[in-house]
Amino acid sequence: EGEVQMKYKEVLEMGVKERALLEVKLRGELTDLRLQARSGQLAQTSKVGGLRRDIARILTAQKVKSTDEKGKAK
Repeated sequence: EGEVQMKYKEVLEMGVKERALLEVKLRGELTDLRLQARSGQLAQTSKVGGLRRDIARILTAQKVKSTDEKGKAK
């Protein structure tokens, strides 16, 4: 609650496991917020969009890191 959205640079600096755990946590929070929104209990609907963007940052960082590693292996 009241969390500040994370920066892409911060996500990029995380380890692989740390990003994976954070993604699972955020997806769980997103599910909870969606349930609250459907039942009319969610006051700040913008949180849903913020979580979606945070998850997208994590997935983008994972993709960048995996392509970097593939490039170094060649």
